[in-house]
Amino acid sequence: MYQPIEPTAQFPKDFVWGVATSAFQIEGAAALDGKGESIWDRFCRVPGAIADHSNGDIACDHYHRLDEDLNLIAALGVDAYRFSVSWPRVQPLGQGAWNEAGLAFYERLVDGLRRQAETSKAEDQEGKNTTGHQVLLLTIMFCKTAGE
Repeated sequence: MYQPIEPTAQFPKDFVWGVATSAFQIEGAAALDGKGESIWDRFCRVPGAIADHSNGDIACDHYHRLDEDLNLIAALGVDAYRFSVSWPRVQPLGQGAWNEAGLAFYERLVDGLRRQAETSKAEDQEGKNTTGHQVLLLTIMFCKTAGE
């Protein structure tokens, strides 16, 4: 049975607050820089499949607003950020060649998260970070192996 949390209850000191995103729901740029079609791109174009006919073509335009979005994430003062990778952006056909532009996008994302984490850490050391939060960086590494 569901038991509501008491209003006076506190989260443990080591509890990690974070936010998460879904590539399809935020990235947009559905047909830019070599991105392939995803199952969601295709599904959204099926007549009657989506009541309001929305799709991920633009979404939140994270692909073009990356720096602004990273600043928003940092301003939230959370300790973790989980993002998903659009497979059709990094490997448009689902096999074969990698899409360098797609990989570059995620590299910019991870580099931006690292910069935010370094800024937060430096502010903590200087006593300027009044929130006490640091971005906990969780990265996904892409490996290109000879013969793949």
